[in-house]
Amino acid sequence: MTEPQERRAAPRLALSGRTTVRTQTGLVVRLLDLSLVGVRLGHRGFLQVGAPCALDLPAALGGQAHGHVVRCAVQGVEPTADGERVLYTHSGVQFALLPAAQQAILGQALHSLAAWTATPAPPARDQQGEALMEPRDRRALPRAVLAARPTARVPGLREVHLRDLTLAGAQIEHLYLVRLGATCTLELLPPFGVLRLPAQVVWCTVVGRKQKLGGETHLVARSGLAFTRLTAAQHTVLADTLRDLATAMQPIA
Repeated sequence: MTEPQERRAAPRLALSGRTTVRTQTGLVVRLLDLSLVGVRLGHRGFLQVGAPCALDLPAALGGQAHGHVVRCAVQGVEPTADGERVLYTHSGVQFALLPAAQQAILGQALHSLAAWTATPAPPARDQQGEALMEPRDRRALPRAVLAARPTARVPGLREVHLRDLTLAGAQIEHLYLVRLGATCTLELLPPFGVLRLPAQVVWCTVVGRKQKLGGETHLVARSGLAFTRLTAAQHTVLADTLRDLATAMQPIA
């Protein structure tokens, strides 16, 4: 058997989350990232840290793998088909000792997947044939922090305020939680002009409660939005908006 590596030192491959497998208890989980020493899962419910976990991976990834849960963190809530709301969590599973043959299959699969995802795809185009801008790493981009918390609009959400903005995404504050991975449209309002930007929710966390008239309270949450493919025109307008914001925030000499 091959000795496990330190997970953070082992190369890992980020996955789309579309591939689902089952644990030994029948829980359906999504594969979020994978390495030779472990996997990150997205699922409903909660896994006990330290508990054993067996995953029925596809044969192309080496087949069934055994390990134990090393972390589990709640990411938000997710609606069920019958209208209930359940916890949605991310869990880390560290593999136990893998047989050399199984590790070889998994290693080859990771190598092939990494090579495939590194191959640049032709630029996507919208219905008018205009090239779409690929999203960039939000952390690598300058961001405008909006102390005034201007009002924005996201259909389906209430009392939305914009906290910061970059070319790759935005942070908003709003009432109630929103499902991770949900697609939405962020509508910027004057003084930003009117700009509608397609986005996806990448994180959501509760920050407090707000009391309304009559004593009723509502959850207040903050969410991170990653812009999905913007058209060149949307990208240009957004860049101009950020440039204007940066100019307005410069101290007066």
